[in-house]
Amino acid sequence: MLDVDAMVWSATEDRRAGRPLVVLLHGRYGTEYDMTRFFGALPPEAVGVALRGPIPWSDRWAWAPEWTEDGAGIGEIRAVVDDLLKWIDGLRGFDSIKLVGFSQGGFTSLQLLQAEPRRFAAVVQLCGFMAPELAGPDDELRAVRPPVLNIRGGQDTAIPADLADYTSGWLRQRTTLTELIFEDTGHEITAEMIAATADYLR
Repeated sequence: MLDVDAMVWSATEDRRAGRPLVVLLHGRYGTEYDMTRFFGALPPEAVGVALRGPIPWSDRWAWAPEWTEDGAGIGEIRAVVDDLLKWIDGLRGFDSIKLVGFSQGGFTSLQLLQAEPRRFAAVVQLCGFMAPELAGPDDELRAVRPPVLNIRGGQDTAIPADLADYTSGWLRQRTTLTELIFEDTGHEITAEMIAATADYLR
């Protein structure tokens, strides 16, 4: 279950109403504090909230269990997405909602977008992926074509090249896609990626 007490907000509760919200999702073996580095890059009118993945991963957290070829974790992944959507359903007073996810957080952001394409004003996906096994019904997604920034690292060895290419193609067919490839960058969040995210969110 999503831990609301672990969320880190960029603004106090009395300063959030009526502003756009940016939800930030860390990668596997991460914490909510990994994504607070984006707070300073948000548009001045926006509020950021960094979430903690609900699945323990050693002494940190994840959004999905260890992947197995038999797809045993698919149900758990879908339960996490459903839990996130229920939390988002309960939000009140925000002008719009955007998602920013790194690695497994990027994967989770795309799962959220696939499930509710009209819910999110934009998505920034950094060094993540869309798993073919979890690509579901997408008629509404294709109709809406929400804006997505897909950022890839040219030296990323954590995400196989064929999976990164599949993700780019999947997004191109279903969203209004902007894609950036940082050729000398690996599986990491860099200052250049944060700056590109800031420009896109504005």
